Amino acid sequence: MLLNMNNLESYNIAQRKGLKQSNFLVWTGIRQAIPPDLKRSEFNENELNSLEFQFGEKRFNPLTSE
Repeated sequence: MLLNMNNLESYNIAQRKGLKQSNFLVWTGIRQAIPPDLKRSEFNENELNSLEFQFGEKRFNPLTSE
């Protein structure tokens, strides 16, 4: 979700990486729905290959809307 960037920058990058069937307002809403403690979590960027993230047992992939 590229939480270290602002909404517009992250949306543009997500589109370049293949985000489809979404718009800026939906993207911003999804980012705002992420709890603040998860936004501050540190991730190993070497392990990130997509915009997918996991919380507990649930996975979210904005590219496939799952």
